[in-house]
Amino acid sequence: MIQFASRSVNKIDDILVRELHPYRMSWLAPLVFIYLMAGFFPDYKSYMEKATLFLILWLSVVTLNGFLNAVNAIYEIL
Repeated sequence: MIQFASRSVNKIDDILVRELHPYRMSWLAPLVFIYLMAGFFPDYKSYMEKATLFLILWLSVVTLNGFLNAVNAIYEIL
């Protein structure tokens, strides 16, 4: 995806890739998996759920911030 964006003539996709870091979204799958499997460890369930929910929230906020930065950068070039 990153290589396709760099080869295109359009600069908007370059900005989106630079600001959003698409690989960041791939971190959500293991975090959701850990959150769902926390029930198998009853002694640590609450700690695992809190930690993974914190990381999911942090990742979502960082991604949203990157998206807003990308929208701003696109607005500036248009």
